[in-house]
Amino acid sequence: MSGLARLRGRLLMLAGAVTVLIGAPSALAVPFCTQIPITIPATGPSGAATPYPVTVLVAGLSGTVTDVNATVNGLTHTFPDDLDILLVGPGGQSVVLLSDAGGGDDISNLNVTLDDEAATVAPAATALGPGPYKPTNYGLVEVDTWPAPAPAGPYGTALSVFDGGNPNGTWSLYIFDDTVLDAGSASGFCVDIRTTTTAVRMAGLSAARVRGGLAVTWRTASEVDTLGFHVYRQVGVKRVRVNTRLISAKGRGSYSFLDRKAPKAKAVRYWVQVVNLDGSRTWYGPARVTKRA
Repeated sequence: MSGLARLRGRLLMLAGAVTVLIGAPSALAVPFCTQIPITIPATGPSGAATPYPVTVLVAGLSGTVTDVNATVNGLTHTFPDDLDILLVGPGGQSVVLLSDAGGGDDISNLNVTLDDEAATVAPAATALGPGPYKPTNYGLVEVDTWPAPAPAGPYGTALSVFDGGNPNGTWSLYIFDDTVLDAGSASGFCVDIRTTTTAVRMAGLSAARVRGGLAVTWRTASEVDTLGFHVYRQVGVKRVRVNTRLISAKGRGSYSFLDRKAPKAKAVRYWVQVVNLDGSRTWYGPARVTKRA
């Protein structure tokens, strides 16, 4: 019996004894940023920032959007509650990132991240931090509007408004100061975009403890222009590649890798990285294994 066959046999024997949570495939987020001085407001006691909008051009991504996060960099203001910030995607979809949040506490050179998966919204009356925050709009009683060329409402309330759309094109950030007396600035913004991919269609990914380590198995339904695979172990937030040589692609089928150095007393996540012939790479995972009692 081959080593691979013995490994598969062990997996079958131990499958009922190990809790394995399989996550849906997800591509690695790709950041696109612009760095440019932004004055808030441009002139007078209130009004639009300059430039208006601030734009980022996204190009070269395949597939459709599955997740977007946004970060406003270097945000400074003497009364953040005055700020209304709108993000518009290439297809015209829009979401209010921040409106009437942060109260009157000064902020200086703050990088603020908005993420649908964040644990909380931004504070209403206390100082803003870096987040991450869910998109937050406290201006619901008096509906916020942004002057042209910003699109008219209604506006989205979550970054998931971009899911399923084309990631490529111009992403626009509209910053408006809606009240007199106070002012501020920013240094740019970033959008982090995850997309689907059709280069490899993953049919399954799992991990299980076996004698001698922890086995990661995956199966592909199809592979197009695929060079091979890498396996990464994640403990906490750090990912480490565990295979020393590229695992060669074979068109489609089943693959397995035994991680002999997997920690026994910690929960572990495994990711499979697809390496394509053109040099691009895509992540799938995670497959999770609970720590051994």
